[in-house]
Amino acid sequence: MRHLKYKISNQLFKYTLHSVIVLLVLLSFSACIKDDFPNCNTTLFIQINAINASGQDITASGEAGEAKLYVFDQNQRLTQQMTVSVADIQNKTRIQLLIKGTNHFSIVVWSNLNGNQQADSLANGISMDQAFIQLKKNTEGYAINPDDLFFGILNIEGSNTNTDITIENTITIQRKTALLNIMVKGLNAQFANDYYFIIGGTTKDAYNFKGNLVGSPIEYQQNGEFNASNTQFISSPFRVYPLADGNSLTIYIYKGDQLIATANTNDENGANIIPIVGVTTNVLIDLRASLNVNIIITNWEEVYHWFEW
Repeated sequence: MRHLKYKISNQLFKYTLHSVIVLLVLLSFSACIKDDFPNCNTTLFIQINAINASGQDITASGEAGEAKLYVFDQNQRLTQQMTVSVADIQNKTRIQLLIKGTNHFSIVVWSNLNGNQQADSLANGISMDQAFIQLKKNTEGYAINPDDLFFGILNIEGSNTNTDITIENTITIQRKTALLNIMVKGLNAQFANDYYFIIGGTTKDAYNFKGNLVGSPIEYQQNGEFNASNTQFISSPFRVYPLADGNSLTIYIYKGDQLIATANTNDENGANIIPIVGVTTNVLIDLRASLNVNIIITNWEEVYHWFEW
């Protein structure tokens, strides 16, 4: 009888030990392992908000257009990308993302990528340091004016939990270009088709995916036309990338191949011509007596007219 009790107890011990081992294995598959091969997942509900240069919410206006959303893992490698419609941004629709294998990641949003800059589809696995929004050039080598770009980045630093998690967050995007409006007084309307501008001083021709300017120097060429009274030659507002710190623009006015004027400083206070992100920099150049330059800053797409002239 004692032998039978021992046998039963031994079998019960083996069964219990086997069950514990199976349970531990199952738990190891269901929990997030904090090592080089984590298997925890994050469900992210994200909303995109657009603001202007003053910090005002302009999401409902639709100015931010359609957006491209990029997910980078903890090693800053691209893991997924998706398009967010104009309507979803305007309506502040919650966008659901499943981030597999980590709760440490970055979300990058670029909007209004409408083809005026180099922003081809990126392959998954590419490093964030290898992704750029670069100005295109025309056949003459001048920069093509960028689209009305908006940008935002959100870095998620997950907790030390060892289970799948759900996060709700908001990513704020705002403009990454400046508007420049040039008006010239003192040109002869008989040669309207011969005048144009070359804009130099832009030392960076690309943005990286952290929103920083990088790249090489570039120039823009802009045309214009006379107003109804033939008193001002006007470029109309055009978008440019902003300048690297410490740099300023120089505006060259040409008639055919002939350089007829160079403007780079506001004569009233000696301020340089520096286009500001998210607003309009209006530059008035007076060539009637001697070259004089005036600069007025206005809201986005708000043109300043010197009617007193």
